[in-house]
Order: sequence, then C-alpha cells, then structure tokens
Amino acid sequence: TGGIVGGCAAQNDDTSTITINNCYSVSKSKVTAGILGTLSIDNAKLKIDFSNNIYLKSMADKGTTGYSDLGTMGVTNEMLTSSIAEMLGTPYVQNNYSTVNDGYPVNDGYPVFEWQLKNIFEGSGSADDPYKISSAEQLRELADLINNGDTATYYRNLNYIQTEDIDLKNESFTPIGTRTFEGSTGGNFNGTYDGQQHKITGLNVNKPELNYVGLFGWSYGGTIKNLSVSGNVYGNGVVGGIVGDIGGGSNSTVENCSFNGTVNAKFSAGGIVGSFWRSGTIKNCYFNGDVVSTNGPTGGIAGACTAQNDDTSTITINNCYSV
Repeated sequence: TGGIVGGCAAQNDDTSTITINNCYSVSKSKVTAGILGTLSIDNAKLKIDFSNNIYLKSMADKGTTGYSDLGTMGVTNEMLTSSIAEMLGTPYVQNNYSTVNDGYPVNDGYPVFEWQLKNIFEGSGSADDPYKISSAEQLRELADLINNGDTATYYRNLNYIQTEDIDLKNESFTPIGTRTFEGSTGGNFNGTYDGQQHKITGLNVNKPELNYVGLFGWSYGGTIKNLSVSGNVYGNGVVGGIVGDIGGGSNSTVENCSFNGTVNAKFSAGGIVGSFWRSGTIKNCYFNGDVVSTNGPTGGIAGACTAQNDDTSTITINNCYSV
C-alpha cells in the first residue's frame, strides 16, 4: 500500500519510465510507504523520476519501498496545513480551513489546487454581498455544492440572489439539498435564496427513488423568496414544487413564491411544500397545476404538517391560494 501508488514493476527493456512528481498524500491509517508501496526493478536501464513528493510522516516510515527515498519527504501535519503549498508550488495553494469564510472547506486545511479556490459565483455569500446566480449552469453548481458532503457545510448557510430568468430546458435536475429518511446525503439548505422576482422555467425533477424532492429538497432554517418556478417534479415521498421538506428546530420560510406545473409523489405531496416538520412558514405563495399522490396527505399548498409534542412547534400558512 502506498499513499500515491501501491506498486510498480518494470518490463525488461530500456523503454520504461516511472515518474511521480509534485504529489502529496495524507492518511489516518498506516501504509507501507508514503508515496510508492513497492517497486520491482529487473532492468538497470529503467528510468525513474521522483521529485518533490510529500507525505504525512505519521502514516509511514519511508517514502518508497525498493528504491531510494530520494524525491520524497515525510513532514508533520502542522507543516502540511501551513506551509507545504509553497514547497509543492504551482498548481497548489494553501487552504486555511480554520477561517472557513476566507477559504474553500475541503481537505481539512491541506493544500488544494488553484482552480478549487476560484469563486464559482460572483459575490462573497454574505448578506451584504450575496452570491449571484444567473444561469442554469450556476443553479446546477449550487445543487452540487449543497449535495456534496465536502462542500455543504460551507455553502448551505450562505446568501444567494438570482439576477436573471433561468430556463432549465426540461433537462434532468437534482434538488438542491438531498437526503433519505435515515439522514442527509449532503446538506440541508439553511441559507437565503432570493429570486428577486425572477423565474425558473423548465424544471424537470424526475427522481422516483428519492424522498424530499422539489427545486430544493429540504430546508431547515432557510429562506426561499421572491421566485416563480414552473415545470414538473416527481419523487417517491415528501415532494413539493418549491421545497420537499421544511422545518426542523428552526423556522424555515417560503414567501412570495409560485409554482406552476405538476407535483407527483407516491406519498405526501404539496404544490409549494411537501411537508412541514416541527416548524415553518409559507406566506404570499400560490400554486397552479396538479398535485398527485398515490398515498398519504396531498394538498394544494402543503402536503403534511407534523408538530412535535412540545411547545416549540409553530407551523404557519398565510395569504396563499391554490388553483
């Protein structure tokens, strides 16, 4: 076992070259060698080029097996998270995980590639300088970031505004924020998405195997507002045109939103929201279309409401209509 390569063996001729340059590896478990686990050399003419390879010292006692450790170096965790990017050089940059708002929260502070730190959206994500969403590609990128466990922790809490009408062209779309009944597969959305009176058309969510389905899959503590959506949403259970599920310990809000189209589920479907859990607010919203559910509660605005047996549950629907 090697941090970068498990094993290499050379053919018995003079045309073989093995090159491992500018790589680094980190492992919580012990491995045979930090960079290359085994190297079988039957031919003295084999060309070997190892340079500038770094591994976490605690994971292995050496950089390679069967060859000189030339070109590899074991370093401490402190070095890997503070200054190694300078030694590795381009295209690496240091990633300051401890100040997550200034960096990209992947790799626990270990170096990342330059392209990983480039801003995907214009803006900084703050309330005063929200990220700007202006295209179908950026909306899909937002879904990828929220649904990815490595990036959800950072991106799910931020502020977004939509600056243009977006046409998704009926191409398959994965909800922003996905989960199963057993728990999250990514991250719930608990930031703010302000459509600024813009439209999203051609939404096509066809996920018959998935629970918690909508433009947003689930939002606990988030706010979605000022947005008009049209299209078709189909899921297994807890399906809504705007959001599949809202609530949790925080009061999620959907306001000044509309959905035009079809919402289809095997159970629990709502024109705007599939289900409330414990708390949440829908206000100034309308639905125009068909809500279809094989089993379970079905409603023009919300499918199901579930209040906990305590005094913290507040579920509110104000000033809404359904056609």
